[in-house]
Amino acid sequence: TLAPILPPTLPSESLLKINVKVACLRFTPPEGMPWVKSVGPGDLRDVIATLVPDAEVWVGDESVPNQLDHALEWAAEKDGDGLVIVAGSLYLVADFYRYLRHEEIHPV
Repeated sequence: TLAPILPPTLPSESLLKINVKVACLRFTPPEGMPWVKSVGPGDLRDVIATLVPDAEVWVGDESVPNQLDHALEWAAEKDGDGLVIVAGSLYLVADFYRYLRHEEIHPV
């Protein structure tokens, strides 16, 4: 028989402190797909504030292009050597891959 699968548990709060930092930004609209739209950064911020009130949140300025560049700079300033997780839609992941490709061609 298989043992029931139990949900993961975290150690008590005194043993583990997780600092949540979230960057909210739009992805680049895909060419030829005008129906694909991202959720606004302000809307994302509101959801995060509800779910994780202690989270530190960076909100992208929608009038500035290349929000991903700015979000990654913010993440690097915040955690330097820490782990940065890029999560979101596959369109945002595509932006991240374009960013990496650009960095390989034009290293800083």
